[in-house]
Amino acid sequence: MMRTLAGGLGDTLASPRQLVVLWLALLLVALPAGVLIERSIHASIGASRVDESLRQGLDLGWLSEYGSRARGLERSVKPSIVGRGAVYDNLESWFSGALFLDARTVAFGAAYALIWLFLLGGALDRFARRERRFVLAPFMAAGARFFPRLLRLTVISGVLYFGIYRLARWLFPWIERLTRDLTAERQVFAANLAGALVVVALLGLVNLLFGYAKIAVVYEGKPSSLGALVRAARFVAGHLGKAIGLYLTLALVGLGLIALYALVAPGPGQSTAVGIALAFLLGQLYLVARLALRLTFFSAQMRLYESERLGGAVGS
Repeated sequence: MMRTLAGGLGDTLASPRQLVVLWLALLLVALPAGVLIERSIHASIGASRVDESLRQGLDLGWLSEYGSRARGLERSVKPSIVGRGAVYDNLESWFSGALFLDARTVAFGAAYALIWLFLLGGALDRFARRERRFVLAPFMAAGARFFPRLLRLTVISGVLYFGIYRLARWLFPWIERLTRDLTAERQVFAANLAGALVVVALLGLVNLLFGYAKIAVVYEGKPSSLGALVRAARFVAGHLGKAIGLYLTLALVGLGLIALYALVAPGPGQSTAVGIALAFLLGQLYLVARLALRLTFFSAQMRLYESERLGGAVGS
């Protein structure tokens, strides 16, 4: 297990240029949204004449007034968007479904998802070929070649994710009604915890299965997305302990990364150029670390898939 993880991390760190390309893709999607929010804030500050107070720090009075008029992406401007609050705010938006209520937010998210999916094909191809040297042209060519198949898998997984999300929207109100007359807080907490574990387990299972399906598409190079999904299901079922063990280990590393960022990230009260620059730098380092972890996730799974497939071929 540790050898697989170390190999996956080595594959990721061996090509910092690949990380830069993925980070630039994220930046490419985020910049237009940032420009729209910047223009909105500039217009609001000009109308309220609070520019002097904002130079000294965050003006909660202006922020409250701005939030009352905010629409769409503007609603993301709040104290929790900076530092550790951004992590918790994103998790709450995902869990509550608020992230999907604004069309422009969904559009930017979908644009990044498509770009990521395109680049993922190139990254998986490099991992499959154990290619250490990063060359942009074959990387992009592999992304274009595998994109349609990866997109079909993403659409199928999206339907399943939506089904789980709808289940959660029904499950927790049902648990609330079921536990309404209980007086023991422990029982209410246990019931909600059980419901959350069911939802998380279903989400993790879909994520695990379709992760290996994407790996099967690239590693075996076959055109059928459904065939890759079937092979992934057989692989996970046949190597359940190793597949889940690797998945949970990487998930714990991801939680550790979130905890570390929450510990060191500065809050929204930055008013100096140095403080603002430091907050921005730490945020970008956190994003790059998350991208590196995602690549390590796929590379380690690719190594596990390859080793077990070759072992099975030799054994047969």
